[in-house]
Amino acid sequence: MAKTVMITGATQGIGKATAILFARNGYNIVLAARQTERLEATTSEIGALGRDALAVSTDVRDSGQVKNLVEKSLAYFGHIYVLINNASIFFMAPVEESSLSDWQQIMDTNLWGTFILFSHSYPIF
Repeated sequence: MAKTVMITGATQGIGKATAILFARNGYNIVLAARQTERLEATTSEIGALGRDALAVSTDVRDSGQVKNLVEKSLAYFGHIYVLINNASIFFMAPVEESSLSDWQQIMDTNLWGTFILFSHSYPIF
């Protein structure tokens, strides 16, 4: 039986590369990200590698969506062996070009999103 890894921010950059690497090494993958089209494309890539992938559109800033992610993952795979909390927002601009709203979004995703996922993840392990 293949082990399963859950990865947030799984449709681009480090998250996608990590998902592909785990799939190549025999893991099934739970992909979580906000963009449905990218989720579907990455799911297809993993399927082409002969692994099973579950895509769940999720904004880690939303506790209800994260709870749904965990519930669907457990219902589909039964157990998650690895959790990679990779969802994040990168923002690069001079301070005078950024707004409080920009920083709120960054903190909500990079800090609180991490906490929200961990707080709902206890049933996984």
